[in-house]
Amino acid sequence: MPHSNGSLFALREVKEPTYDCRLYKLDANTFDTLWSVKYGGSEEDFLSNMIELPDQTMVLAGTTNSNDGDVPYGHTYTAKEIWVLRVDTLGNILNGTTFGGVMGVLFTL
Repeated sequence: MPHSNGSLFALREVKEPTYDCRLYKLDANTFDTLWSVKYGGSEEDFLSNMIELPDQTMVLAGTTNSNDGDVPYGHTYTAKEIWVLRVDTLGNILNGTTFGGVMGVLFTL
């Protein structure tokens, strides 16, 4: 994702030892990695969506099976949940949340 400050950012899932996510800052000309930071807990966590906010922070969104590590939880953890983080341009977590619970519930009319 191109950022308004001229930087490039990318997300990638990595298995270290369970699936977590890395945010990469890339050189805008060579695409070389300048730095990366890993987010996640002890279970499988995925961040696959990223947008820039007007204040130049970024929102990362995906799903989590963790209730520890970088994954905030303030309620009873039941199953895979939606996971949202807001980070600065250095990859520092500013805030985050999880919500949901049992995903893929079948609704009938």
